[in-house]
Amino acid sequence: MISGGVAQYRGEKVSELVKSADDKLYAAKNSGRNKIQWE
Repeated sequence: MISGGVAQYRGEKVSELVKSADDKLYAAKNSGRNKIQWE
């Protein structure tokens, strides 16, 4: 089972980038198995 979250770096703070990727990861996990979310 693989779920992932991907965020694009646009010059924001690293903590904001990590939070965005983390939010996408949890969205992928909540939508089912073997999902990837990106912005």
